[in-house]
Amino acid sequence: MHSFVTPDDAREQLRIDSDADDRWLAIWIPAVSTSIAAWLKQEWRLYLLQRDAVGEVVLDDAGVPVPVEDDAGKPIVHPAVVAATLLELASQYRYRERRGRQRGAFRCRPWLRPFQGGNGAAGRAASVDGGLMSNVPAGDLRHRVLIQQQVTTRDDDGVQTTNWVDVATVWASVEPLSAREFIQSGQTQAAVTARITIRYRAGLLPSMRLVHRGQTYNIAGLLPDKASGLEYITIPVSAGVNDGR
Repeated sequence: MHSFVTPDDAREQLRIDSDADDRWLAIWIPAVSTSIAAWLKQEWRLYLLQRDAVGEVVLDDAGVPVPVEDDAGKPIVHPAVVAATLLELASQYRYRERRGRQRGAFRCRPWLRPFQGGNGAAGRAASVDGGLMSNVPAGDLRHRVLIQQQVTTRDDDGVQTTNWVDVATVWASVEPLSAREFIQSGQTQAAVTARITIRYRAGLLPSMRLVHRGQTYNIAGLLPDKASGLEYITIPVSAGVNDGR
């Protein structure tokens, strides 16, 4: 069975921060990869091909194009095949949960037609449990945000020291408030200046702070999504006030 992308590649492109969806990825990556291979029919179409000095494709004794190999002697997957795999994974991931049930959970690309109707591995994968998918498209979560919390330690002399320590770096959507929204808030210096949206994360507290591109943001509230409260969190923040406390 083929796997044209690694789980790490998929997590990065789908903006997945936790391992909650590893089981889903373990099924969907080979399912999508195998479907694309079946759609292309000829295996050599999956790979980059060797070319001679004049740019012609090199053929073996049987007249089959010869793929380019990496240092380990494995054929190098064509970038277009990798892109198609990631595109399909992103599409199925987005429609997997509540959105998928509302709009017909299984969107069938040409390369997935052998599995149409849920009879194959991809169809079975649609029902696999895992982390809930956010209604926020992965493409909107294009910012990296660092979550920090305060930790107090005591040395041998009993002196307490409080520092901010890193909790996690997550994908997020960072949106500054418009001038109109800021004025309508009717607040002072500590007014909310932006909203940050992340996928649901257990253990997130108002006492924590967020850092984006060197800017510290204080958490003014934690607003879970209205559907289940477990898909995404919108976080109103104020920039650089009270050092996050």
